[in-house]
Amino acid sequence: MKTIISTCIGKISKYKYPLLFFAFLSIMAAFPILLNFSNWGQLDWDQHTFYHAVPRKEIIGFFQFPLWNPYHCGGSPLLANPQSTFLSPLFILVLLFGEVHGLKLQIFLALFIGMLGMYFVSRKLGYGKFSSLIPPIIFFLSSWFPLRANVGHTIYFMMGLFPWILFFYLKALENIKYVFPAALFIAFLIFGGAVYPIVFIALILGLYSLFISMQSKSFKPLIIAIVILISFFLIAAIKLFPLMEFTKKYASVQQDTQYHSVNLLIKSLLDRNQKELLLGKTFMPRDIPFEQVIIKRVGGELPWAWHEYGSYIGIIPLVLLMLVCIGTKKYGHY
Repeated sequence: MKTIISTCIGKISKYKYPLLFFAFLSIMAAFPILLNFSNWGQLDWDQHTFYHAVPRKEIIGFFQFPLWNPYHCGGSPLLANPQSTFLSPLFILVLLFGEVHGLKLQIFLALFIGMLGMYFVSRKLGYGKFSSLIPPIIFFLSSWFPLRANVGHTIYFMMGLFPWILFFYLKALENIKYVFPAALFIAFLIFGGAVYPIVFIALILGLYSLFISMQSKSFKPLIIAIVILISFFLIAAIKLFPLMEFTKKYASVQQDTQYHSVNLLIKSLLDRNQKELLLGKTFMPRDIPFEQVIIKRVGGELPWAWHEYGSYIGIIPLVLLMLVCIGTKKYGHY
């Protein structure tokens, strides 16, 4: 036990400056939300607060495992709900501090965990001590996360685990024992209701393992990725099986046409004015009734609001990305 504690203290001491730096950035980024600590936000905050309040009431009020939501549509499955989050390790904050305060603390923790994880990924990929500070800032302090948090999309709080999954995958290429933490962190995604992010990480992990398999002319990176995904399925079975049964029984296939264009992509990456709820006159004409706007949005003729598209990073990171791509092509590694 003393050995484990001393090892942990040594690790913290070794990375104390990045820890302090990312803690400071996380506090500064979340400060407006933490300042009005008892207020919730707009749009989907009521819906997602409800998703957290019900299991908290079941656990604390009735001492029951929250399998069923009696307050939703006359009663509906809770464990099988794809967006239920009570199995997530972050849910402990909701249990301790309540749904509103707990979710706001999750925002701070997601920022900190996400940036710290990206720092370790950068170091693992060979970046220097100072250059490794840049990817975390671009990853979690661009506009995509603040916009999602602003409208209450709590399922994206789990995106802070993304770099950790990649980090453990890179470690697993050297030592097979890191397959388990990689699979466990993917399971945390589904436990945290991250139904869309889990598709993202499967795509990223699949493509990355394919690329480095092609580069190394070895199937090992692909095999490791497959083992991680199989292990994830076994770990997350407690939620995956009810979820799949529920969606198979009740879900219906609907066509969802989303507006997209090169202009919107460029603006999402480079437009600094993404604070408005709507996209402005360029995409959102003001001379038609709002009901018609909704119809055109559903039909894919108009975009939705900035929180669906905004990913501002700016010119400098794009230039750095181009330089990295040129460098990797020149030196022959990813």
